[in-house]
Amino acid sequence: MKNKLLLILILIIFVQAKTFAIDIIYPKINGAKVYANSTFFVGNCDSNNNLYINSQQVEVLENGSFVKYVPLNMGRNTFFFEEKNKTSGELINSLDFKINRLEPPQNCIGEDNNLTCTDKIYFATIKQDNVPIRNGANENAQRISHLDVNTILFLDGRQNDFWRVILDENKHAWVQKKHITEPVEIESKIVTKIDEITFVSDSESYNFMYKLKFPVPFVIEEQENDLILKLYNVDTSDYDKTIGKNYIIEPLEKNILQTHFKRNELLWGYDVTYKNGVLNFKINKQPKINKNTPLKGIKIMIDAGHGGRDCGAVGPTRVKESEINLDVALKLRKILEKQGAIVSMTREKDVFVDLYDRIKLAKKENPVFLISLHANALPDGGNPEIRHGTSVFYYYPQAKKFAHTMQKNMLEKMGTKDDGIIRRSFVLTRNSSSLSILIEMAYMVHPKEYTLLLNDNFRQVIAESIKNGLEQYLIENVK
Repeated sequence: MKNKLLLILILIIFVQAKTFAIDIIYPKINGAKVYANSTFFVGNCDSNNNLYINSQQVEVLENGSFVKYVPLNMGRNTFFFEEKNKTSGELINSLDFKINRLEPPQNCIGEDNNLTCTDKIYFATIKQDNVPIRNGANENAQRISHLDVNTILFLDGRQNDFWRVILDENKHAWVQKKHITEPVEIESKIVTKIDEITFVSDSESYNFMYKLKFPVPFVIEEQENDLILKLYNVDTSDYDKTIGKNYIIEPLEKNILQTHFKRNELLWGYDVTYKNGVLNFKINKQPKINKNTPLKGIKIMIDAGHGGRDCGAVGPTRVKESEINLDVALKLRKILEKQGAIVSMTREKDVFVDLYDRIKLAKKENPVFLISLHANALPDGGNPEIRHGTSVFYYYPQAKKFAHTMQKNMLEKMGTKDDGIIRRSFVLTRNSSSLSILIEMAYMVHPKEYTLLLNDNFRQVIAESIKNGLEQYLIENVK
C-alpha cells in the first residue's frame, strides 16, 4: 500500500512539474528551405508563459496558438525561441530553429529558347479528361480550354515538355507532353466533316449537337450578353450561315465553325461533351424558383475540401483543415435540406477523394451550384499577421456575380476581414457546368481566426451565411 501511495505522489509531482514543449507546426521541418524573402511560424505553447522569438515577444492566445511573420536574409537564418514564466522570468523552454533562404530556381525558358518549330505536322490524342491547353509553354500560362479524352490534336513544334497545338493558321495553343499520346508525323492536317447540326431546347437547357467523326479542339468565350463556341479542324466548305431565334452558326476562317448564342439572362452553367459521335454544347437555363422558398428543389453540391491522407492546412494546435471543412459541409447540408434543396456531397466522411473524381461527381449530379469549402493558409512570403479573413474564388465569368453575393453575405454574418474575391484556376472552380466557387472561410494559420474555426457556433454561422448567399443570388437573379 505504501509503495502504491508513493507512486501516486510521484505521478502528481511529475504532472505538476510538466511543461509544454514549444510545438512548431509550420515550417514543417527545422532547417527548411525557403525561396521567398519572408516566412512565418505557426505553432503552440503553454499560454501561461511568455513566448519570445529572437528576444521579441509573440502574442499567445488562451489555447496556446501563435503565429509570427519573419523576414529572411539570404542564406541561413537562426531563430531563438524562449518560453519564460510570466511572473519570475525564469526560462522554461528554448528552441533554435533554422531556415535556409535560397535563390529561386531560374526560369530556363526564354521567349524562343528551346523552341523547335518545323514544317512538319504531328498527330496526337488527349489521354484523359479535362486536359488544359494554354496560351504559353509553361504551367503558369493561361488556360484557354479544357479538352477530354481522345480529342485529336495537330502539332507543329515543341518547347521543353510542351507541344504546340495548331488551332488554325494564325492561332496556336500549348499542351503538356504527359497529357497526349506519342506524337506521330503525318503528311498534312486532317479535318472532319460535320454530318449534321441539331438544336434542341427543353425545360432545363439549350443543346447544340454536332455529328462528328472524332472530337475536335474547341474554345468557349463568355461575353457580356453572349456565349461563343469555336470548333477547330472542321471542314466548313458546305456550310452557310444559319440564323436561329437566339443563335447564329457560321463558318469563319478556314476550318473554324462558330456558334454564337445570344442570351437575355445570366449564365447558369454550360459544358461541351463528346459521346457516340456527337459533340453536345449544352447551356443550362435558369432554374425555376418560388421567391418565398427560393432553395426548394435547387440542386446544390457541397465539396468539403481535402480529406483522408490529404489533411490540408494544420492549425497551431494541430487540428486539421479537412476536419473543419467537413463539419461546416455537414452543417450546411442540414440547413439547405431543411429549406427544400436537393443536396449532394463529394465526401461525407474523412476520406480522400481525388479532385478530378469530385468534378466527375459534379457532372453526374448536375447541380446548379458547386461550393467548395476550405480554410486558408499562406505560402512563404505571405504575412498571416496582415493577410487573413474570408475570401471567395471563381474562375469563369458566369460565377463572378455569385462570388460577390456570397462574399457580401459571409462578411456581414461572420464579421471576418475581407480577404477578397479572386479569379483563380482551381480544379473545382473550373467546373463550367455549374456556378462554381471555392470559399476560404478563414485562416488556419491565424490564431484568432483559427480559434473561431474551432468554435461550433461559429461554424454554424458560416453555414447560415452561405445559405443566405444562395437565397439572395436566386431571388435577385432569376427572372
